[in-house]
Amino acid sequence: MILFAGNKAWKPVTADAYPGKKKAEQYREDIRKLFGFDGVYILDTETTGLQGDVRVIELSIIDLDGNIVFHSLFNPGMPLPEKIPELTGITDEMLETAPFFFQKVTEIVNILSGKQVIAWNAPFDRQWLTNELLMASQGPAAASICWFDAMELSAFASGRFRKWYKLIEAKKDHGIGDSQEHRSTADCLDTLAVLRRIAGIDDQQVSEET
Repeated sequence: MILFAGNKAWKPVTADAYPGKKKAEQYREDIRKLFGFDGVYILDTETTGLQGDVRVIELSIIDLDGNIVFHSLFNPGMPLPEKIPELTGITDEMLETAPFFFQKVTEIVNILSGKQVIAWNAPFDRQWLTNELLMASQGPAAASICWFDAMELSAFASGRFRKWYKLIEAKKDHGIGDSQEHRSTADCLDTLAVLRRIAGIDDQQVSEET
């Protein structure tokens, strides 16, 4: 599968990298193959920002049946930038009693070590999750995770050969809900719903209520 890569050789794939190499249906088949693998999870993070001293403040991991495997808020040890509560609904008050990332790292490593992980805009989640794992002295575990970028897979499979394809756009394109909640579990479930719809596995929307 052309879009599969481990951390050591991981490189974001763009449409320019494979001009004319695969048609949309072939990418849809790649997505269908993911659902036949064991040990595949969908992951999403919420963070304190996009650059600088960025910390993960929420992590969700679900399986390909939509079951929540892990979810936690994290205390970043610093006040949140003003825009983060506006964007996510996560507040300083919610994080005051949340665990620090290192207090949950063993559980996270046990789930993700050596596994295949799907994320929407995987470079973002990979960068900041890896940073947290490294700070918790879990470099080998970070290096063992193999990543799929759901954004690029979905863009190619939908015939949208461009670098940036927002999850909300993909939901609209595939007739999936209208929720604009920007939280990690909701984004995981929305990613799963988009992938299932593209793969033609079924037409049932995956949501927190199912």
